Amino acid sequence: MDDDPCRRFFLEPHQLLQRRYEVLRAFFVEQRSQAEIAAQFGLSPATVQSLARDFRAQMRNGHVSPFFWSLDSVDPAAEQQGRRRCSPRHRRSATAVK
Repeated sequence: MDDDPCRRFFLEPHQLLQRRYEVLRAFFVEQRSQAEIAAQFGLSPATVQSLARDFRAQMRNGHVSPFFWSLDSVDPAAEQQGRRRCSPRHRRSATAVK
């Protein structure tokens, strides 16, 4: 089984939020250097540093990470049926998922 396309999905992300997630994951979880991460993702080390700084600030302030759907806004009709609706700024476009 050829898993190269699956591997590339994680190693060469194209969508902005996924790229940001992978950069921050490499920095915080894998503890790789800013220069190494920057080279892999085609960024400057200063950009990696800025992303890490901003993420730390968001976490300190208790903000939900920008990588996942927001469950903060609830549609009252959907709530009665036990469903939540994502806030409009976090909805995926039809072209984002293929």
